[in-house]
Amino acid sequence: MENKAVLAHFTNAGILDRIVSVTPITTGASGASVLSISTADDEFILKHIDKTSLTDPDMLDSFRREFHFYSKKDVLGLQVLPEIRYLENSQNTIAILMRKYETIPSDKWESDMTGRMVDLLTDVHACPADKLDELGIEFTPRSVPAEQIESAMAEWRSVLAEHNGVFDQMILCDIAYAFHDITAILNAPPHSLNHGDFHAANILLDEGRLLLCDWQNVSAGKGIGELSFFISRLHADGVNIDEEQAIRMYSRMMHEKTGMSLTVQQLKREKAAAAVSTSFLHWANYLHHAEADRVGKVYREMCDAYEQVMRGDYYKGG
Repeated sequence: MENKAVLAHFTNAGILDRIVSVTPITTGASGASVLSISTADDEFILKHIDKTSLTDPDMLDSFRREFHFYSKKDVLGLQVLPEIRYLENSQNTIAILMRKYETIPSDKWESDMTGRMVDLLTDVHACPADKLDELGIEFTPRSVPAEQIESAMAEWRSVLAEHNGVFDQMILCDIAYAFHDITAILNAPPHSLNHGDFHAANILLDEGRLLLCDWQNVSAGKGIGELSFFISRLHADGVNIDEEQAIRMYSRMMHEKTGMSLTVQQLKREKAAAAVSTSFLHWANYLHHAEADRVGKVYREMCDAYEQVMRGDYYKGG
């Protein structure tokens, strides 16, 4: 359905009343649309997808995943989810209507918020295993094809070449050679419920309480990988938070909430492996035509993480 038809459908069904304004936030070529809607009484975010006009089948799977996750909201008992006003998965449409909240731009992120961020993340990761069963989520060991590793290395070389010899590319071959061993670290238990895209833009502010939205990539995996991703995103945007403090908080809070003993050393090693994996496979795609300082920051962090993995006694490389 087009946006007008969707709004008419919601109005006629009595789901939305007295609409004052509608502002498109995103409308992708895939057919997904996100609208900010103001009514006389409240503000909402409407995410909807027209199945008949999809060009990307993976988008449909991700929206189905998010719809299913929110439909289990009461069963999960997670207190970090936004208020959902309406869910629909009909023949032609998937729609999620939620309350609109404040967001926290990454450049407004303050160091004293680290504890609140870790508390939010560990609430997710402490979700009991039987709840994952209810969601139909289980950990799938990751296997990265050799072609994907070669493609990622080529992408990084292309990015670094834009800066005329500023960066030493030799370590890329070492990372590619060791990549399967790095992946094995992340495949080792324990694993937990993962948000799948944990960064500042997906954190909402509800009168001082932090909530988490956009669950399209919900899965099971290493919790520390999400903390690693969050920190790397902030660092790339020029926002520094104390990693050592964040990891120690994570270790303590996970023990308090689950009884699980995750040592700081273990978490650092897993974080380093996650940082290498994420940066090597994905970050180069976002760094074409970026300033050398920005490229250098991401590249150095990846290289430093790789060196930390190599120093670990769990490394099994040949």
